[in-house]
Amino acid sequence: MTTSSSDRSSQVGEQSAGRVTRDELLLLLSLTVVAGLLRFWGLGSQALWYDEAWTRDLARFGFFDMLHQIPKTESTPPLYYLFNWVTWRAFGPSEWTLRFIAAVAGTLTVPAVWLAGRQLVSRNAALIAAAFCTFSPMMWWYSQEARAYSLVALLFALALACFGAALRRPGWLALLGWGIFSAGAVMTQYVAVLPVALTGLILLWRCDGARVRVVAAGLVPTLAGVSLIHLAVRQRGTGNSDWVPYLSFNVRLAQVPAQAWVGNAIARSHGELIVAAILGVLAAGCLALMARRAQASERSGIVAAALVAGGSLIALIVAALVGWDLLIARNLLVAWPAAVVAAGGCLAVLKPRMAVTVTTIACALMLGLIIRVQVDPALQRVDWRPVPGLLGAVPEGGRVVALQPFGNKRPLSVYAKGIDYIPAGGVKVRELEVVSAQLPQPRICWWGGVCSDGVRVDYNSQPVDLNEIAGLKRVAVRRDRTFTVVEYRSSTPKLLTSDRVRAALPRNLRGGVLFQPN
Repeated sequence: MTTSSSDRSSQVGEQSAGRVTRDELLLLLSLTVVAGLLRFWGLGSQALWYDEAWTRDLARFGFFDMLHQIPKTESTPPLYYLFNWVTWRAFGPSEWTLRFIAAVAGTLTVPAVWLAGRQLVSRNAALIAAAFCTFSPMMWWYSQEARAYSLVALLFALALACFGAALRRPGWLALLGWGIFSAGAVMTQYVAVLPVALTGLILLWRCDGARVRVVAAGLVPTLAGVSLIHLAVRQRGTGNSDWVPYLSFNVRLAQVPAQAWVGNAIARSHGELIVAAILGVLAAGCLALMARRAQASERSGIVAAALVAGGSLIALIVAALVGWDLLIARNLLVAWPAAVVAAGGCLAVLKPRMAVTVTTIACALMLGLIIRVQVDPALQRVDWRPVPGLLGAVPEGGRVVALQPFGNKRPLSVYAKGIDYIPAGGVKVRELEVVSAQLPQPRICWWGGVCSDGVRVDYNSQPVDLNEIAGLKRVAVRRDRTFTVVEYRSSTPKLLTSDRVRAALPRNLRGGVLFQPN
C-alpha cells in the first residue's frame, strides 16, 4: 500500500467505506420496492410495438433456430434474447412475459446504482442516485419494453460499482467483477463498448501500480467484444439500424439531455423538446459547478463518473460523424448509471435539508411525467390489438390488407394470424381491406415505430376512397376509437400487387401491402 496507486486510489470514495446503516438499508429497500411497483404497473397493458414484435418472434423459435435468426433480424448481441427465451417458456406467451426481464432488470438497477454511488462518491450521493433511478421516466419506460436497454443499464451499473471499488483498492475481486459485468454489458449492447473502454482507461490511469491486474481483468470484456465481431458485421450488413441517420441529427442530439430526465414525456412538439433539452443542459451545468464544492475524495469519484457518461456521448457523436451513426437517446441508457451517480454526487454537497428538498421535488416531477405517459395515449405504443376484430374472419382465398400509411407489417403481424407481406407477383383475391389510424401521435420521432422506418409521417389519417381498381367496390366501414377498416370486395378474384394497391392510395398515405391467407 505504499505505491502511488494506493495513495491515489485512497482518495476515491472514503465515505463509501463506512458501514451500511439500518436506516440506509431501509431507505434503499423502500426505493427498490417503489421502483418495482412502478415498473410492473401496467406492464402488459400496452400492445407490442415494432422492435418488441421482433423480440416476440425470436422467443417463439427453438433455441438454436433463435440463435440462427438473431444475425438476420437484430442489430444487438444475443444475451438479452437468451434470458427472454427462457422466461417466454417459463411464464407463457404474453406482453407481460416479454417485458418481464426488462422490468426485473430496471428494478434491480436501483440497488446497483446505489452500490456504484457508494463506491465512487459517498453514502448520500448513492441514495440520491438511487432515488433518481427509481423515478426516472426514461429508465421506467425502457424497463417496460421488451428490449435490452434496461438489462444493459443494470449490467453496467454493476460494472461501475466494481470499477469504483477497484479505484479505491485495485484487488483481483473488484477488477474481475468489473471485467465480468462489463463483458455482460458488451454481450447485451454494442454501444456498451464505449463506457466499458472509458472505465478501463481510467483504471489504467489511476491504478498505475496494478496495471497488470487491470489488463488481465480487461481481457474478459475484450474477448467478449472480439467474439462478437463476426456477428456485428453480419448484422450491420442487414441494414436493420440504417433508419437512424434518416432522422434529424440536431433533433436526436437535443433528445439526449431532454430524455435523460423526462423520458418520452416530451414527445409532443419541438417546443417541448427544446425546452426540455435546455433545462437538461442547464441542470448539468449547475451540477458541474456544485461539484467544485465537493471534498477531494468525492470530487474524484464524481469526475470519474462524469467522464464515463460524457465521454460515451462524445464518442457516439464522433462515431456518427464518421459513418457509424447510432446516436439516439436510448442507446446511451448504458451510460445512464454513471450520469446519475455523478448527479447524485453533485447534489450531495448541499446541506442535508436542501439536498433532500431538491431530490424530493425532482423525483415528484419525474413521477408526474411517468403518470402523464400512463394516461396519455399519444405518448404510448400504438395498440393494434383491435384490428384483427375489425378485419373479421378471413374469406376463402385470403385477403389483401393495405396499411395507411404504416409501412411495416409489424406489429400487426403479432395479432393478425398468418399476415405477411404480399408476394412479389401478387395474389388473386376477392377482398381488400384498407386500415387507417386516427392517432393523436406526437410530432417528434423518439422511437422507431413512430418514424415509419425513418420517415416522419402524420399517422392521424382519415380513410379515403381508393382510386379505381376495376371490380372492387366499397362494401363496409368498421371503426373503433383508434382504427378504421374500409372493406372493398369483388364478385370474382382480382390480381392485386403491391404496386397496384399502393397506386390506388394517395401518395402521402401509401403504406405496407400485406396478404392474409385463410
